[in-house]
Amino acid sequence: MGLGVMGMRVRSVCLLLIPVVGLALTNPKAPKLVLQVCPFDPALSLGVGFQGPHRHFDTFQVKEKTMNARISWFRAIEQPNPDAFDDRVYQEPPEQDWVWWDTLYPTTLIVEVRDKRKRLKKAEIWEYDRKLLEEELLATKGGSQIVGTVTLNDPVNFRQIVIKGTKEQVLANLLIQDLKVRLWIVTLRGGWIPHPPPRDIDTEVAGYGLHQGGHTVVTDVNWQRAQDGRLVLLQTTSTHMCFVTSYRVTGGCAPHTGEINDRHDVTSVGIIGPPPKGCSLLDTRLKSTCGTWVEVTPYPLTFDIPYCMTKRFRNDTPDEARISPPLEYLNKHVPVKLLRFLREWPLVTKEEPSQASLVEELDRLQDESTANPLTGFIPVRPYSEGCVHWDLHPTQPMVVGVWGVPYRKLKKTPLWSANLITSLVKPLTDAIMGRRINRRELLVVAAIEAFGKSLLVAEGREKEIWKTEDAKPIGDIWVLNLALREQGPMPGVRNITQDVRVSIKVGQTPMAGTVQITRGASFTNPSPPMTPFPPDTVSVPQEGATIALGKGWKWILTATAAGRQATREINVPPTTSVTIEIPPPQPPPGSG
Repeated sequence: MGLGVMGMRVRSVCLLLIPVVGLALTNPKAPKLVLQVCPFDPALSLGVGFQGPHRHFDTFQVKEKTMNARISWFRAIEQPNPDAFDDRVYQEPPEQDWVWWDTLYPTTLIVEVRDKRKRLKKAEIWEYDRKLLEEELLATKGGSQIVGTVTLNDPVNFRQIVIKGTKEQVLANLLIQDLKVRLWIVTLRGGWIPHPPPRDIDTEVAGYGLHQGGHTVVTDVNWQRAQDGRLVLLQTTSTHMCFVTSYRVTGGCAPHTGEINDRHDVTSVGIIGPPPKGCSLLDTRLKSTCGTWVEVTPYPLTFDIPYCMTKRFRNDTPDEARISPPLEYLNKHVPVKLLRFLREWPLVTKEEPSQASLVEELDRLQDESTANPLTGFIPVRPYSEGCVHWDLHPTQPMVVGVWGVPYRKLKKTPLWSANLITSLVKPLTDAIMGRRINRRELLVVAAIEAFGKSLLVAEGREKEIWKTEDAKPIGDIWVLNLALREQGPMPGVRNITQDVRVSIKVGQTPMAGTVQITRGASFTNPSPPMTPFPPDTVSVPQEGATIALGKGWKWILTATAAGRQATREINVPPTTSVTIEIPPPQPPPGSG
């Protein structure tokens, strides 16, 4: 066997102890070991189990129980090979969810061997890597059975069990593995249509109606190879009855298109249309208040629609102001961070380069390395009001559903992963269409539902190995790459005006007349907007008139009454009232 004895403990299992151990193993209330028949010696059978605390991967429940071990068989003339372990496992543990339990240490290894030909002498338990003999369990008188336990303080990669006969001949070599969850990560990629970012806008319902011809949605997607060898994406669509609500803009900051999208209430699908007030471009189904407005597809989509975020402002100060965006966007947004969990979970990235590459890719997807916001402050002039905008350009929105399956089962069906993904499109589409409202992890949950459906139609070995509970959701990664096309004040920024009460006197007598208005220099830096322009001339009755004049400017007012003129220069603000006094006419010389 090539095993060198570095250390050794020998324990004889006497007849007085056998009934005690046998009672524990045969107690109907205690879990029993399931004996496996040797594939090359039908008279020989073996059962191995871990008795002690076990922890469930998904629920973190710790439970005292006996779990049957995985056993690989090798003939006496063979050297046990860990690389051949999975191929030599002839019977999986009988527990329905055995793949999701970890053995905690210390634990007790229970071993039971039976031989119908009564050849048994002992079973040697070796630590495989260090070639260390941990225990010898001796057979009962007559050589038909070995029953015993071994205390294990630490986990190891493999343990070897050597079953020897009465003449020290090797009857069988076996390898066993500790129960340890190992995950194979599976990803499914879809697209999602982000709704527009928030706009500071006032709307009202313009009308209701039935969508002529219905609303068409994609219900199936398949790749087909064309005659020139290219893969062509073929889509199957279905049309649903749809009720449309249209809107009109009544005030505020209208989008650059001047229109608001209709809201489509699609029968059996859900609502597709403008987001509720307060929702943003980054909101996904992770927020129930906004999630129903995000349309998800089971395939990546090409997306090239500019979105405009707007905000009203009023800067009634003599200084330039900076208007902050309603939301600060980075050039990449990932609302769910999964990498920390992926690093903590027992992945097989060391053994499988493809899994390591996948984790690296997920890491890149989640990288939010941009420290500075994409959308910045917009400077606006003193004494101004209006709207500012940030034109955003999202490209290729993608949602990645990440889930895990047991690596131990996957190794038995190496082509399962690729075959499964190609078979998931139709059931995945059905799951998405049926889960359009209020689902937190839409894509990964839909993928696992599709996984279950695919098992119902699976054939052969895969159907025997896989169970519906063998898929665990890890989460969805929602990725949105953004670019800023432009930002700044929108057309129509106005100068804030102030009412100034203007009256005319000739001498001490109020008089009616006209006032000519001329804009002077600005006393702010930068200057306020010039619009709106006041009238060039205003008729002023005897009791006076109110004139709206732009703030931040000097205004020159020239009054004309009784055939005479006078001029006053005022600053707005602070001036709110001004009387233009015209000197009375002087009597001719010598008239008095």
